[in-house]
Amino acid sequence: RPGRDRRVSASPDTRARPAGAERATTAARRRRLMELVRGGAGDVHRLAGDLGVSVSTIRRDLAALAGRGQVMRTYGGAVHSDAVVEKSWHDKELAYRAEKAAIARRAAELVQPGDTVLLDAGTTAGRLAHYLKDRDDVTVVTNGLSALFVLADSTADVIVLGGGARDPYTSETRGTPWQSSSTTSS
Repeated sequence: RPGRDRRVSASPDTRARPAGAERATTAARRRRLMELVRGGAGDVHRLAGDLGVSVSTIRRDLAALAGRGQVMRTYGGAVHSDAVVEKSWHDKELAYRAEKAAIARRAAELVQPGDTVLLDAGTTAGRLAHYLKDRDDVTVVTNGLSALFVLADSTADVIVLGGGARDPYTSETRGTPWQSSSTTSS
């Protein structure tokens, strides 16, 4: 149109890139982002501050990296995908034994006669089962096999085990009672 000023920019930001190609600054920022996440900094606000970009930019970068399997998104951030390895139940049972016993002992003190206690499959909950096994005034509900084994000879009023298939990492039952372990998903 006459009288209108046409401005054409040839800056790198507006040049056409092949599909899937990243700007050099984006690629460099994402490499640095991976270094920070690998080092333990996974909070989006901290990452944004460290990289001098907006939280939205960090979220987009983390989404792209998660799509490539390089990070696992968490609430408010991410962790490096290599860091997300589930420890075996046995390894978790051996870790922090004194602390778990102290927590379980204190939790057992809070249980009143007539209470129903729900125990998950965690190793601390398994420790709590040890403190509840001789209580004949409580009902225990669990999906944890370790708690069930502890409570097998218990005097507890009622022990209820949730149905489903055994998860090999957590030693809990998941799913419906008729579900086989080959179809259980985490």
